[in-house]
Amino acid sequence: MHKRSLVALTLLTIVLAAVLLPSTVSAQTDTTSKQAFGHINLSAGLIYNNGDVKPAARIGVAVLDGRAKAFLDSAWANILEKTPPKKQKHLKAFADNDPMRSALNVFYGMLDESSYDKTSAETSDRWRVRLLRTSIRWGTTGFDGKVVLDSIPPGSYFVFAEITTTHTSAFAGRVMTLDDPHFWFVPITVVVGAQELVLDNDSLW
Repeated sequence: MHKRSLVALTLLTIVLAAVLLPSTVSAQTDTTSKQAFGHINLSAGLIYNNGDVKPAARIGVAVLDGRAKAFLDSAWANILEKTPPKKQKHLKAFADNDPMRSALNVFYGMLDESSYDKTSAETSDRWRVRLLRTSIRWGTTGFDGKVVLDSIPPGSYFVFAEITTTHTSAFAGRVMTLDDPHFWFVPITVVVGAQELVLDNDSLW
């Protein structure tokens, strides 16, 4: 009876070892894997004209890779190519500063409409869809304006997020509340480990 118990105990030990050993190795591998990536602890918020500080709650945040730059540079070149020569001078002044930002300004309608040919700008949300196809990580801020974007391979990226603010305007005796679309497009170099990133008024477009 004692021998049977000993044999049973030995078999149980072998089975447990077979089950637990891969789990232990897997856990160690997982820990090592996580240590090889970067993590962005992001906080987003705005200071308004009345002094209120409000978190940017429930907004989508994307980490875009180098394809984003290629897409925006190409889009800007396409806009210039399709813009009448008389209007190109004004646009090229923006291109000298930052072609990527200039393309986004056109997409968001932030440049004077008389300065470029409307038919050259991508319509609807098509450009946004193409831009977001370059994302490698995506998250949504909580009500505190914070989100953790984890498991990002070290390298150069852009953090992209959109937010809509409002302002009041008086016209013909009526006060109207109008939406103002804004966005963040912030370059970041991700390193192994955790790092902080704040999206605020200074980096808002």
